[in-house]
Amino acid sequence: MQSHDTDFSLPFSFPDFLISNQPLFVIPSFSLHLWQGPSNNPPELPSKAYSFFVDSSWFSDPNRVVGLELGVRTGFFSDFQTFNSQSFRILGQGLVRLRVTPQTTIKAGAVYLDRLDLKLLPAAGLFWEPDDQARFDLFFPKPKISQYWTSIGDYDLWWYMAGEYGGGSWTVERIAMPPVTDNEYSDQIDVNDVRLILGMEWGSEPELRLRRRRGFLEVGWVTGREVLYRKDPSESFKMNDTLMIRAGILR
Repeated sequence: MQSHDTDFSLPFSFPDFLISNQPLFVIPSFSLHLWQGPSNNPPELPSKAYSFFVDSSWFSDPNRVVGLELGVRTGFFSDFQTFNSQSFRILGQGLVRLRVTPQTTIKAGAVYLDRLDLKLLPAAGLFWEPDDQARFDLFFPKPKISQYWTSIGDYDLWWYMAGEYGGGSWTVERIAMPPVTDNEYSDQIDVNDVRLILGMEWGSEPELRLRRRRGFLEVGWVTGREVLYRKDPSESFKMNDTLMIRAGILR
């Protein structure tokens, strides 16, 4: 099975949200997902699906000993042929942050994924920055270890190793096999995987310190791949491991 994803986002910042001295970030986004196959393991996926959503996030002052990190994603996830109650989804995360030393922060909370078999994930970990050129974000479910590499002009380049739980969930129109007369029906599918990533990112030194970047390039190993169906779980199937290439530019 091949998957090609194209993502577009337009971020907005609202400073001093609710007199907190911290901004609220609102990011409308659109994603196109093109799927092909798997030809040797029916049923095949539809050829495409879409994600149209709005991310909003707010972090309390990182210089305080105790803080919060909150995020919500609301949107429609469908092939635009099927719209029902499962097409509109609300995802999010809530974390409590404890700064134990100037270089070390502990975080714990939960991530709400709203997948068919996985609704809620516990989230916990340690962020350690021993110096200005190394960062250890040992955080489940999205760990990342970063190291400064070099500078080119006004940009710093960092390399990193990371992991993430990938995929998503969409409502789609499917075609039933004969002898069913009315052969079109609505279903919900999950495409799940685990990604092990080696990447490079760049940006100005102040931007990278705030975990913002101007661009990135990644290669990765994708394992634990599966497709799940809501209406007939017996049709769900697993896939072989594969490779991933991903890149992005942020303005």
